[in-house]
Order: sequence, then C-alpha cells, then structure tokens
Amino acid sequence: MRFDLKRSLFLSVAALGFIAVAGTANSQTASAKTYARVTSNSKMAMLPQDRNVTFTGNNALYTKAGTLRGARTVASKATLSSFSNASTSTHNVRAYRVATTNRGSIYYKVVTYDGSYRGWIYGGKTDSDFNGGVQQYRTFTNQAFSTLTDAQQNGTYKITTPGTANDGTQVTYKSPAYTSYKVGRAITDSSPYANTQFKIDAVGYRTKEGSTDRWVHIYDPANPNSQATGWIKFSGLTQTNATTPIADNQIQFNIMDPNNSNNTLTTFNWTKTGATRNSYLGNYNTTTHNWSLDSNDQASLQTAINNSLSAYNSTHGTNYSYNISNLNQSQLNNLAVAQFGGSVKLYLNSAIADNAVRVYFKTPNGNTLSNYYDWTKSGVNRGNLVGYQNGANWSFYGNDQSDIQGKLATALAGTGYGLNYNNNNTLNQDQINAIASGHYGSAVTISVVPSTNMQTTNIVPTTTIGNTNVRLVRFNPTSPNKVFDETKQTLNGTITPGSNFTNSMNAYDISKLTGSDKEAFEGFMHTNYGDDSGLEALNNEFALAAQKQFIEGNNSDWTYGPFAAGTAFTGQNIIDQIGKAGNSDMVTMLSPVYPVFSKV
Repeated sequence: MRFDLKRSLFLSVAALGFIAVAGTANSQTASAKTYARVTSNSKMAMLPQDRNVTFTGNNALYTKAGTLRGARTVASKATLSSFSNASTSTHNVRAYRVATTNRGSIYYKVVTYDGSYRGWIYGGKTDSDFNGGVQQYRTFTNQAFSTLTDAQQNGTYKITTPGTANDGTQVTYKSPAYTSYKVGRAITDSSPYANTQFKIDAVGYRTKEGSTDRWVHIYDPANPNSQATGWIKFSGLTQTNATTPIADNQIQFNIMDPNNSNNTLTTFNWTKTGATRNSYLGNYNTTTHNWSLDSNDQASLQTAINNSLSAYNSTHGTNYSYNISNLNQSQLNNLAVAQFGGSVKLYLNSAIADNAVRVYFKTPNGNTLSNYYDWTKSGVNRGNLVGYQNGANWSFYGNDQSDIQGKLATALAGTGYGLNYNNNNTLNQDQINAIASGHYGSAVTISVVPSTNMQTTNIVPTTTIGNTNVRLVRFNPTSPNKVFDETKQTLNGTITPGSNFTNSMNAYDISKLTGSDKEAFEGFMHTNYGDDSGLEALNNEFALAAQKQFIEGNNSDWTYGPFAAGTAFTGQNIIDQIGKAGNSDMVTMLSPVYPVFSKV
C-alpha cells in the first residue's frame, strides 16, 4: 500500500546570531474561519449494489461539499424530492465517492443513472449508513419464483418481437434496464434468437415502476453459454407450450429434479373418472389421522409416473424412478392431499437425505465448486420447504440462519471463497432466498465470492524521494508534542563549552539550546555552515530525514480488526479505519517538523 506524505514547512525564524533556526510549531494546517475544508476524499469500496441510493429531499446537490468555499447548487431539494417519487428507473442514483470535512460532516458524490445530474450531497455525520440527503435503495425487487404459476414456471418462451429496440421487450439485459449503473444489454439484436426456446429461472420488478413492471431472467436450456441469457420484460415473451386448464377430474403431477428442487423434469396430467374439482386424491382416517390411497388409484398413478419418467430417461440418458410404495407415512400424507383440478410436485429420491438440503457453491465465473454441504434438520420431511416466504423475500425459521451460515463458512474454508466480501460468515439476501425457498431432500446453489481479500498482509507505507521509493518509519519520540525529527544529524565538530552534545544533534536538541550552549552552537554554525552551499546541504539533510518518517497521529492507531500481529483483516476494515468520521489523521500522513536554517 502506498501513502503520500504531506510535509509541513515551518519558516518562523528565531534569531541565533549569524545563523537562525526555525522554532517549533504545530503541524496542523490553518483553515478558513467561515468555510469547512475536506479532510478525506476517497472512492467508496462498498459493493456496487450497496451504493444504490435515492434522494430524500432533505438536502440539495452541490458541485462540491455544500459548506466549502465556492460550492454551487446543482439541484434544489425540491428537484431531488421529485426524483425520489419518480416512477422511472432512469432516476435511480449511484454513490461512488465519500468525503469528510473537518467539521465531521460526510458528503457523497452521486450520479443519476441517466447521467443528467452529478454532484455532492450531505450524508450525515457517520459513514456507517447513508443519511441526510440520501438513503440506501433497492433498485430491483426480487420475487419468489412461486409468484409465477406452475404453467409459467415450467413454460418455454420465445421473444415475441425479435429486433433491436432498447425498450425492454426485444433484447435481453445483464440487469433489468437502469437497475445497475452502467450495466447494459446482454445482446443488442435478438433476431438471431427468434426461434430459440427460452425458460425462466428468476422474476422480479423494477422498484420505481412497481410490481406491474415485471421482468424475468431467461436462459436457453439447450445452450448454457448463450449470450442471450439475461433479463427481459415478461410482456416481451410469448409462451410456446401454453397448456389448457387442468380438468376438474385431473391432477397435474410435476416431477422435480432431485438435484435442483426448482427445476421440473417432466409433467403429466392424471385423470380419474367421476372425480370432482377440489376433492382429494386420498382418503383420510379419522382414527389414525393419516391418509391413504385407494389401491386402484395407486396402481394407475404409478403406471402414469413410470411412463412419464421412462420417456424422460430415454431422451436424457438418466435412470430416475419413483415408487409410491416406498413413501413413508408423512410423504404419503403430502401426496394424498393433492386436489383434483390442481397440481402437485413429486420429489424424487436421491443421495440427499430426506431431512437435508444440499448447498452447492457457484463462483463468479459460473463454475461450481467440487465440494458442497448437506445441512440437516430434525423433524422435517422430503419435499418440505427449508424456510418461508416473507414478502418479496424468504426467511429461515428460528436459529436456522446462524447455524446454516456457520456450517457453510466452515465448508468453504480453504477453498479460496467465502459467502460474501463484507462479512465472510454471513449470508446475503440472495443466498437466503436460494436456500430458504429450497426443499429438503434436494439441492440448491448459491453464489460465493473470492476470499483473497482476507489474506494476511503487511502494510508498508512508502514515499517517493526523487525517483526512489523509500520505506517510511514511524516517528514516535518520547517528547509529548510529537513534532520533532528524532534522526541525528552529523555536524562535523564539537560544540562547547557546556553542552553535552558533541558531533550529532537532532531538531529537538537544537531547539532547547540556551545560554553558552546556544552561543557555542551559533559559532559552530557560522564556522561550518556559513556559506550558502553548506547551509543548503544542512537544510536538505533535515528535510530528507523528515520525508522518510511520519507522525503517529492521535487517531492513527488501528481500531478495527483482530489486533493481533499476523492475523487477517479485510480490505473493508482498512476503508472503515481510514474513512471513518473524525479520523483525518489516517487520511493525510504528516512528516515531523524539521528546522530550516537561514542567514540573519
């Protein structure tokens, strides 16, 4: 890591005869009385999606921090308030720099997604959260996959009007339009994909436009590497396998992938003569409080299952099977309560235990790690949901989340990947949605990130002197004011009569000379450094020594992380330490004060 020094030159001269030395002074830079000044200004290190904000209307937007001299208004509070209530995503806002003033105020540099407004806005007194004129904002609201009907979830689709229009209905996007800053289209022309059969694997809506602005993520199951994979408005698709409504005497059976409970392998409709809509498949025993299937119904249904799986296995090279006779009572109960006129999911047996959900880990480059983790819970059955839907997102029951994320973090140890950047042991909402919406007895996949930023490192501040990088050393003398260079400077001679100093002195020593010692020093300087070249050489010597050191400021001590030498800390820890409110000493490093000699 590289640090730049800000050197303080002190030119107030105390008369020392023919040669004078500057007196001590404070190393703080003077500031204007009526205007603030910036003590730090850095690029924000948060994840891009975490830097999406919306205006509150409480503060205006300025060309620079509003309390600085020369700050001009870019947009008034009223204008920004209208942005926060806008119903178009072009008014989404991204924060990308953060600055702190000497008054402890936080300012964020922001830009609207359409680029029409850019400037600085007040953000409160702490950078631990967005405050003041901005607040954090989710530009896109993910919906549970179950908000789509079974037919929609299992459907195949074509782009209705292939072409090049950038209106959300003809091409696909890496993220829904204007929900991620400078993240654009996946393809610019969908004509080559006019006959491609797409499937849907995610759904949601742009927050500003509302729930009627539904977007879906589509992919080509025949080409996992298709460039057309991406987001498109649901209204821009036409379903090619639209099915007729399920008859009153039918139940639709969806046989699910044992390795991905959100993926349907095959679907069939089973018919029972004389059955009525909303009646149950099975029979309820009021004594045992369990369900059972009529033997004829079970035999007929088993045949239909075998036929459906046989057709799937023959075209996919698999060997899936499902035997109703092998179901335990709880599983049989779940099957028997299926209602005519509706649908039900059948979960195939797999190597995954009935009370486990298998979690696979997908890296940013799309690869899946070889290791996985089977998280188990007592008292659950195959096919039960792991969590429950909570609004637009999913949640876990009780203490399940803390147990799951702890187990997953342990499973990832040594792989070079972690759950997330900011806290390697905490699940984010997308990961929670993936796991909690899964089913016991099947598998889910979550995204993980490289944990290389958790490596142990030594930070060595350096500065450039001439063309050479010089390692800085901490300046921490015993003197309480911490402003003097402690490096001894050779002065070619002996200072007499009463001084204990002989051939080497530092700035602090010189400043304390009095009486005969001071007179002796003046004579020594006159004799040895009386000419201009000698004086310049001496000044350069002190200046060079100062450039190689930095002052231990009041707030420079490390107050984040594990504290022990050799242990790990994150890049975010460093950003938090350097950029925290009131910690300007960590942002600008100062050299020690050093003397500047001149003729008088």
